[in-house]
Amino acid sequence: MKKVIVTGFSIAASRHITGVQRVCRELLLRLDKLLENEPLEVEYVYPEGAPNAVISPEEFRNIKPVALRPPRHGGKYYQKIWSARRLNRYAKKCGGVGCCLAFEWPFGKRNISYIYDIRAAVTKFDSFSFRAKFKYYLKRCKRGCTLVLTDSDFQKHLICGYFGWHDEKVVTIYPGWEHLQNVVADERIFERYPQLKERKFYYSLGSLAPHKNFRWVLEVAKRNPNQLFVIAGGKELSVWKDEVEDRSFPNVLFSGRVTDGESKALMQHCKAFLFPSKFEGFGIPPLEALACGARVACSDAACLPEVYGDSVRYFGADDYDVDLEDLMKGPVAPPDKVLAKCSWDSAAEKLLRALKSEAEK
Repeated sequence: MKKVIVTGFSIAASRHITGVQRVCRELLLRLDKLLENEPLEVEYVYPEGAPNAVISPEEFRNIKPVALRPPRHGGKYYQKIWSARRLNRYAKKCGGVGCCLAFEWPFGKRNISYIYDIRAAVTKFDSFSFRAKFKYYLKRCKRGCTLVLTDSDFQKHLICGYFGWHDEKVVTIYPGWEHLQNVVADERIFERYPQLKERKFYYSLGSLAPHKNFRWVLEVAKRNPNQLFVIAGGKELSVWKDEVEDRSFPNVLFSGRVTDGESKALMQHCKAFLFPSKFEGFGIPPLEALACGARVACSDAACLPEVYGDSVRYFGADDYDVDLEDLMKGPVAPPDKVLAKCSWDSAAEKLLRALKSEAEK
């Protein structure tokens, strides 16, 4: 059985835990526990001197951390040079199966890549340059991957169609929510924003990007001046422009980036969690909100009906005239089935099966 080499470049270099980093952290830590009774050898390879803010190599018990010397030069091509010269050579020398969990180029002779969404290849929400780079990344994946993982059947269908692949080459692994069990709700956010009262505000979380569709929240806020809305999240200006340029809404609070503890507190005390996204590969925030006991309303776009079934209320992503009060009166099912279906432990077990299958070939 071949060893599996997980590239940790993007994970190790990241200083914040957002959606992709969250999936990487939870999958790898749970995979580490499963390997205790498995013959499969897994290595986590990362560049020396990386911040390792998402996962500290010392957290692993069964996955072997391996630090490779970074290139002396490279500038903006630093990652590509490290991957091509250090990681690729290392993987070929070991004869191992490569595994990319964070949008990195395939490496080695056999490779498994997790593609979270192919939004940039099938929509025009992102900048032209980013879409061009992403399509090249997908081209590399098509050529270098023997198996692709993704986070919903909606995404699986898009990837199979884009690559011209059969279903068996793409495996769906739903993310989970249990990371919130170790997060303590930080109630101090209500001291910072005393205008936020129990069940008196609507909460939304996500990057201020066009496909997140926070224009929907602003339009609803205009027609509901007596209601308070909170939008939390940052933005990545190198990929997209700030979709929410006008922030002069008296009943909308832009809190910026929030910690996991602050977000949990907001979810536990909000009137409802709103998720108006026009495109998602999965969409973890509504799952977190359900786990916190919040009522959830989200758009009926992309994978969201597949993932959340009848446990949330739905509205059209372009329906800016929706009556929010009437919407929240609609009946929903308990979230138990969704929370059981979307589990990190189940996700790690599926990842382990995929890795073992490729390592045995």
